Amino acid sequence: MKQFALDEEVLSLSSFIETFWRWKWLIITMTSISAILSVLYATSQPDVYRAQIVAITPPEKSSNPISGLSGQLSGLAGMAGINIGGSSEKKLEQIKELIRSRSFLQGFIERHDLIVDIVAAKDWDSANNRIIYDETLYDEKSKQWIRTPPPGKDIVPSAWEAYPLLLKKIKSEALVKRSMFKLSVDHYSPFKAKEWVELLLSDINTLYRQRSKDEAKNSIAYLESALEKTKIAEVKTMFYGLLEDQIKGDMLSEVRQEFALETYSPAVMPEDKEHPKRAMICIIGTLIGGIISLISALILNSFISNRTNKG
Repeated sequence: MKQFALDEEVLSLSSFIETFWRWKWLIITMTSISAILSVLYATSQPDVYRAQIVAITPPEKSSNPISGLSGQLSGLAGMAGINIGGSSEKKLEQIKELIRSRSFLQGFIERHDLIVDIVAAKDWDSANNRIIYDETLYDEKSKQWIRTPPPGKDIVPSAWEAYPLLLKKIKSEALVKRSMFKLSVDHYSPFKAKEWVELLLSDINTLYRQRSKDEAKNSIAYLESALEKTKIAEVKTMFYGLLEDQIKGDMLSEVRQEFALETYSPAVMPEDKEHPKRAMICIIGTLIGGIISLISALILNSFISNRTNKG
């Protein structure tokens, strides 16, 4: 019984080899065409460079001896909009979501006038350090958009249109266990990649610094008003502790530029492309072509055999 099964497997393998040999020119031709197309596609793709920054959450600087008591008023502080601290893990996750948000990235695009370099850029001239634009979309000489806009859109793209394109270029990772944050930007120009990732970090810090300043000012006004109204000494002591924290926070937001994220490893100018992986594209394309050719050979052989048997 085992010998019969073994003979059947050998016969089956032999028939496959025979079929593939019969259709060898089809297999060779299809595989070769796939390989050539893969090479053409890989070489037609422009180089994309990636610049990356690694940041950490700055340490909380507080020497308030009664700061522990402020936890007793956390509910009251929350009602008043007072920020009495939060975990770095939560902040890192919030920043990651912020970077992906439409409101932040659209504001980022508009503040730094990035629409042309997002929507129209298609390559980079390394010899002249010049971005090459798609001539069907943008006339670089006249600085005018000449594209045929999608239905319902203007000829000049908006930040709304540029948002999903920019989002694809940004990679972020929150390493919560190490209180680190990785932020990278891809672009055809390594100079733009480095510039944009630095601008992103700067805008994140500016946003958090301004929020902290606004919260501190509102909190200080509330606490000063509450101190005038309360007569209980213990509550006054706690209020004074909270007030001291808010004044320190307000001062810190004025002097510390890297407020939410502090640069740990600054961005450097990338010299090597990040993608495309041309060798991998060629290998995968050739393998896919080879597999399709083998399947095609089996299907054609089966079809011809069936017609012969019926005839």
